[in-house]
Amino acid sequence: MARRKTVTVEFVGNDKPGKSRPRNYVPWNDLLTVVFKRPGHWAKVWKARSAEQAQTQQANLTQRRMIFPDPTGDWHFASRGRDVFAKYEGPKERKRLRSGSVRRTQRPR
Repeated sequence: MARRKTVTVEFVGNDKPGKSRPRNYVPWNDLLTVVFKRPGHWAKVWKARSAEQAQTQQANLTQRRMIFPDPTGDWHFASRGRDVFAKYEGPKERKRLRSGSVRRTQRPR
């Protein structure tokens, strides 16, 4: 007869377990909130393990792939070596739209 394996189960309570964070988790919203409070100033927000990782992170920030304090604002990001820098300029100015539209499909020849 084959032996049965002993199975152990651990109960953790009635609440749903929280999500686990990745090993390289960086609290970007917290870091960028500090930069958000001082518009117009560059700040070194992160030091990567390599220059390639810093460039990748800078590209992700530029493309807004994280949670931002003001996602529609005017943000600038740069990476120099292993360092990632951020600058918040302020809210973007909205362009005024003209009332009505102009159709330009039938131009005189």
